[in-house]
Amino acid sequence: MSIRVLALFFPFLLLQGACDTTRPSGQQSGPATRSAPAPEIAHHEVQPPLTVKVQGPGKVSPGEKLSLEVNIEVRQPGEPLRLRVQVPPGATLLQGTEEETISEGPRVVRTLMLQLDAIPSEDLLVTAEQSGRSWGARGTASYRFGRPEPTLPQANALGVRRPGIPGAAIPLPPR
Repeated sequence: MSIRVLALFFPFLLLQGACDTTRPSGQQSGPATRSAPAPEIAHHEVQPPLTVKVQGPGKVSPGEKLSLEVNIEVRQPGEPLRLRVQVPPGATLLQGTEEETISEGPRVVRTLMLQLDAIPSEDLLVTAEQSGRSWGARGTASYRFGRPEPTLPQANALGVRRPGIPGAAIPLPPR
């Protein structure tokens, strides 16, 4: 009788051992052991090597003199920084330079004075570049002269909006 009982319960005993999750796969039977907790990894915020920001008034009018502030933050001091300002048609640079090389500290501030003949249809672009022996970085910022930021077309429930044919079926070629 005991062999019959053992034969009946043997598959269940094997199944219990196979489903034991208290020990890693391949570990010998015995008391359950826990591994040491993983060491804490320090998470550092990743920051770009340099950032460029241009600040100015939200609304402008033709004939106005405009003052813009350019802020550059450099996180790799020691290498010279090349600064370029691209002034669009309709604006004239009165104060500041269109190109310069800067060897200042980690924070650079420049003031640009512009005369607006008309509200430009293009952005004023400020680009800062810095490079070393085996690395390089570029930061770009723009000033839109009060124009709104461009937006991407929004999709509707049927698909992308197309003038005159909202959500029309796309014909498939015959097989």
